[in-house]
Amino acid sequence: MYNFYQKEDPILDVDGLKYKLTDGYFSGKEAEIIECNTYNSVIKIPDHVIYKNVEYPVTRIKEKVFEGKSLKTIIISKNVTIIGESCFENCSELEKVVLLGGLNSLSKNCFYNCRALVSINLPAYMSYIGDDCFYGCGSLTKIVIPKFCNLGANCFSMCRSLRTVILPEEMEGMGSDCFSWCDKLESIKLPSTLTYIPSSAFNCCKALRSINIPENVTILDSSCFSGCDALTEVKIPVNVKEIGVYAFHNCKSLQRVSIMNIETKLMRDCFSDCPSLMEIVFPKNEMQIDDICVDLCPLLSEQTKRHIKITEEGKRRAEERTVKSKIKRAIAAAWDYIGTAIILLLVAPILLIGYFVYMYAVKLSIAIGLLALFCFIVGLIIMLLIGLLVEIEHKFDWKYNCACLIIGAIIVGIIYLLNK
Repeated sequence: MYNFYQKEDPILDVDGLKYKLTDGYFSGKEAEIIECNTYNSVIKIPDHVIYKNVEYPVTRIKEKVFEGKSLKTIIISKNVTIIGESCFENCSELEKVVLLGGLNSLSKNCFYNCRALVSINLPAYMSYIGDDCFYGCGSLTKIVIPKFCNLGANCFSMCRSLRTVILPEEMEGMGSDCFSWCDKLESIKLPSTLTYIPSSAFNCCKALRSINIPENVTILDSSCFSGCDALTEVKIPVNVKEIGVYAFHNCKSLQRVSIMNIETKLMRDCFSDCPSLMEIVFPKNEMQIDDICVDLCPLLSEQTKRHIKITEEGKRRAEERTVKSKIKRAIAAAWDYIGTAIILLLVAPILLIGYFVYMYAVKLSIAIGLLALFCFIVGLIIMLLIGLLVEIEHKFDWKYNCACLIIGAIIVGIIYLLNK
């Protein structure tokens, strides 16, 4: 049944979808989906709709039309060329998307946070996938990128089940954080046409075991491979002019780096906090790098250390760590004596609480218990803050819990006296 609403352009309602009909001088007759009022789990976008015996091809879907809907499958016809921003955002039950061929791009946030999305086919002539398009699609396991298609920022970020990515040789660019936090991604072949790897492109891809950096790449931007825990070896091609800040920071398994060009500029912390890094192969003996490029890399070989230049910043960091280490050791040494003090300090309060429980109503003991719990929480917060400052690893044993209780009680008591 058709319902009509006459405005500047006719509005047609078919099966819970509202279409805005236009008849442009250049574009001809077109229909745009502007609203969805159906709760069907499967929706198929038709090739065209009919109004007054005239066919209007469905060419557009307005932004946010299906946002948050409970659909599971969407089939988009070949006539649709434009899907608006956030069109299917937060469709948490959407599992399958079928694109029948007309699209040449996907807009920003198009399938943002579609957590159940498992399958989608991208048309062969698609040229661009917008920013955050598949962000948070946690069930997506495989994606095949069409020829000549470029990727926007955060395009597949937080796709934490993504295992297989096939990039075309014709691809020229990808945005920052494109594949960040893809925990299951073990390998990916980057196309030879790439000249730039953007910031955080593969940040925290913890399962990534190997990476081929194409010969045409000139810049590895900041944090591009930071936190890739499984990465063991990296070869920096001859055309790379700059390795950005934190480019390979905190790659826990990285053991060997080969730099092919003496003119490659290494920015600070580009290989910092790589605890397994043993060897950096340099193109010439006279090449030197700043110590802050390889900060917190304790296993570096003597051969590699010959290429490291001590800087003022490196000295400052070392001094800061020395001070923190002394504080940490002092607190750790004192920690063994806390147990005895805690026992002495707790004897009287425990006897007092026992007396109240014995002599007075249970309500009073409950009030005391709640007060003790509040004191414990306050003390716990203080102890955690202290631990963060001096980098102490907390062990929640009886000493720690009692210390939290006492410190919290002291602080609560001080606050009470100040406000009395």
